[in-house]
Amino acid sequence: MTIWDWLLLLAIVIIIAIVIYIIRNRLLQLWRDVTELEVQFYRQIEHTLTVYLTHKQFFDVPEATVPLKILQKYRKYKIRKLFLRQRQDIYSALRNLYGIIESEDSSDLKPLKNAFRSLQKTRRMYNSKVLLYNQTINVFPTRYLAIKLELEVKEYFG
Repeated sequence: MTIWDWLLLLAIVIIIAIVIYIIRNRLLQLWRDVTELEVQFYRQIEHTLTVYLTHKQFFDVPEATVPLKILQKYRKYKIRKLFLRQRQDIYSALRNLYGIIESEDSSDLKPLKNAFRSLQKTRRMYNSKVLLYNQTINVFPTRYLAIKLELEVKEYFG
């Protein structure tokens, strides 16, 4: 082998190392973004749950009884530590309660509506980032690097 062959081999190794470094940083940044949005999303659920329970006097219709009981049941729990099914039950209860007040035009209901709209926005941002993250870590060649970095698929909150 000549010196040019060694230089070519060295250049290829350097290029591969740079590509791996860039992919690694991209994966870790995606993981950080998803984790931050996940924390924001679950904090927003807890906030919305608190707002709705604080203003439960606005829900004096029979169809609000079951959703309010669900919210009351999970009031003292850390939402993030619950099973996915339980978190989805909380979200469904909030969505049902929002459906009850959605068409009403009272200024007293503004904090409830704003809290739920903010929750919706945060949920959409979280889900879109989770979708991108999950697709990225499941595609060749990033899959092998994700396994090496012990990055796992994140829950999509539908």
